[in-house]
Amino acid sequence: MKYNKKIDFHAHILTPSYYAYLDKYEGPTPDNFATPKWDEKEHIKLMDSLGVAYSEMSVSSPHIIKASGDERIDIINAMNEEALEVVSHHPDRLGLFATLPLPDVDAAIRSAEALLERDGVDGIGVTTHYDGMYLGSDKLDPLMEYLDSVGAVVCVHPTMPASLPGDAVLDMPIPIMDFLMDTTRAFTNMVWNDKFLKYPNIKWIWPHGGSFLNILSDRFESFAVLGRRDTGKKLEFFGALQHCWFDTAGFSAPKQLHCMKMDIPADHLLYGSDCPYTPSIACKALAGQLEDSKELTSKEKTMLFTTNGYALNPGLKKKLSGTSFPAARSATRGALGKAMGANTIIQKKRQ
Repeated sequence: MKYNKKIDFHAHILTPSYYAYLDKYEGPTPDNFATPKWDEKEHIKLMDSLGVAYSEMSVSSPHIIKASGDERIDIINAMNEEALEVVSHHPDRLGLFATLPLPDVDAAIRSAEALLERDGVDGIGVTTHYDGMYLGSDKLDPLMEYLDSVGAVVCVHPTMPASLPGDAVLDMPIPIMDFLMDTTRAFTNMVWNDKFLKYPNIKWIWPHGGSFLNILSDRFESFAVLGRRDTGKKLEFFGALQHCWFDTAGFSAPKQLHCMKMDIPADHLLYGSDCPYTPSIACKALAGQLEDSKELTSKEKTMLFTTNGYALNPGLKKKLSGTSFPAARSATRGALGKAMGANTIIQKKRQ
């Protein structure tokens, strides 16, 4: 890889407690998508091959929503502890966006207060909704107030929408389309309820290139003219885009990246691999696409891969100043197609 001090803001960890939850409540294909294996050594090995100097890990979908009460809290506590144990083995390479026991807002506040004081916790990971309580809901305001008061970094990940319409493509993997729809829905709900303005100190990271936000932005703004008049709300869609950061996990190049740059400043773009849900060969090919993209200047690529991350984790600038990695060979376009075409084989069930 040409850029070998990458900061990966979209990487996932699957701990024993999370696997146990999935086995009990979700089965091998939650979200109609096979659960991948995760291994600490393989994660570090992939980081090296991608030129990733530091990986911010979080839990993907689904959230621990089918467990409830004390069981949910116990599972999430165990997940965080297991993840922090891994982080402690590689404190200069790994960080954690910790999981909260939502939708229990009071328990989530207590958990956030404790977790954000822990070494290795670089922020909080949330999903687009919790049993239908979407980001932007007034019910989440007490938690938002706390996260705003400490200037927390909050990383969003989509999950299966609270409801699916009719009988359309019910067997299609949810990440293909519905993840993007749910990210767009959650972001727009926050805009519609002026939450970005109400809690301006939270540093939000949105996944998958912002999903459909850049396509929707002009349409939203045209309707917002009437909405401001009729509701008295600010409805600052473009203002919110400027306030947030957006990772490039998934197939963001070339089309989505072109749209992103129309609305999002170059210093608010981040790199994301989406490993291990994206197979390693595809991670390499997608990173290569970004490195070779004509949509970005060399300076903008350095910003995306590395220096933009310093605004979210200032301590990394010192950590990475003396770090270097050997160049790794980028996967070819043909390798990308082969990897994703064989996705059902690569992402086989855990043994």
